Amino acid sequence: MPEDADDTRGHHLGRLLRRPLTLTLGGIALAVAFVAGLAAVGVLIGAAAAVGAILLTLLVVWPLDVFRKRQRVEHESDAVDKKFEIFTGENDDLNRARQVLSPTFLVWLDSHSPEAYAFELVRGSLVCNVKGHKKSAPELDFLCTASAAVARRLQEEATEPSGPAASGTL
Repeated sequence: MPEDADDTRGHHLGRLLRRPLTLTLGGIALAVAFVAGLAAVGVLIGAAAAVGAILLTLLVVWPLDVFRKRQRVEHESDAVDKKFEIFTGENDDLNRARQVLSPTFLVWLDSHSPEAYAFELVRGSLVCNVKGHKKSAPELDFLCTASAAVARRLQEEATEPSGPAASGTL
């Protein structure tokens, strides 16, 4: 990664990527058919910095351009918009990403997610993180509970019947 690289909000990536994160990692294979990628990253961290930190932590090297090819997902919550930038993959359907961002899920993200929380779904792998190295059981439990809530929401949407067969119009 270039040393002088900046994220979408002008934060210097080299400095931001050195910040420690506490991660959870899980798999949601069914989500791949619904949406290949979805990321909600804290605006204080910056989109490319948070996603870059996740990828570096997982020892995956992707060109910086992958971040610029994502689509920003517009949604109905100003409160969430102040805390998160939400992206989906370049070829993903924006409407499907918006279906995941139900009003109830947006309220949860705003009011009940951990401080400095972010998550990313890439090809069925879900990585959730919080800024800082969390050591206490209550902090780790809170992160795991939040990660499970995100996984449940993605699973629910991926397994929800859709199309003419589901609506009985065939």
